[in-house]
Amino acid sequence: MITSPIPVDALSLDDVSARLVEARYRREHLIVSGLNAAVFNLAATDSRLAANLRRADLVIPDGVGVVWGWRLFGARIPERVATPDLVDHFLAVSPGIRVFVLGADEDCNASAAKTLTMAGARVVGRHSGFWSPGDEQSLLTWIGSRDPELILLGLPSPMKEELAQKIVKTAPHAIVIGVGGYLDILAGKTQRAPEWASRLGLEWLYRLMQEPHRLARRYLAGNALFLLRLVRCTTLQRRSRANRREWIRPTFSFDSFGCESQHKHCESNSEEPL
Repeated sequence: MITSPIPVDALSLDDVSARLVEARYRREHLIVSGLNAAVFNLAATDSRLAANLRRADLVIPDGVGVVWGWRLFGARIPERVATPDLVDHFLAVSPGIRVFVLGADEDCNASAAKTLTMAGARVVGRHSGFWSPGDEQSLLTWIGSRDPELILLGLPSPMKEELAQKIVKTAPHAIVIGVGGYLDILAGKTQRAPEWASRLGLEWLYRLMQEPHRLARRYLAGNALFLLRLVRCTTLQRRSRANRREWIRPTFSFDSFGCESQHKHCESNSEEPL
């Protein structure tokens, strides 16, 4: 059971994209996990998922509920960093990047890979989101042999967070991003909300209208549960006099609470650019 919030990186879309560009240039692995209300709710009762989120190199505020919730309790999150926006932004400044696409069904996976190729990426391998447990290690080894620079995990939580920790052992120079349903968007299976809806924080409502039977419980009951759990975390923190910096991760030299802070990647190299 979560008794403290999952800390997120208080960075803008441009900041996160710049970190990915830097990681690619340095050929260092980087795990990027998105946090939204649904993932937070899962982590509340799944200690392994919570641990994997905390082990990720970057945790981005992927849902508007996280942005509003963390701001409500004192954390200065500059903006929502939606996973599709991040990947699109990164691909736009990384022509020819070597990409491995993992997840979704075979047709969706193939269509997503084709879209990425048309956008200028070099797809070096792909695999659907279905395999037997006995084939997992051989799959991970094969992914590593393709030497990808970017791996997109179109898998549900907690599967994608768990697999990301394994993949970096066989693909040590890859940026691994859990993209969830982004492959469906690339394949044209679902559509993103209009810009005005995203700007108003109503993308969840647009998605609910697209898939009411699948998403009704997640968004209606899940959002209420998310808020209750945030309140519980805050109450427990106040009783224990916990530091409110637990709501964010110290990232680069971003001054989230009026204090100097550095990201763990920068502790060993003070010359790393912001």
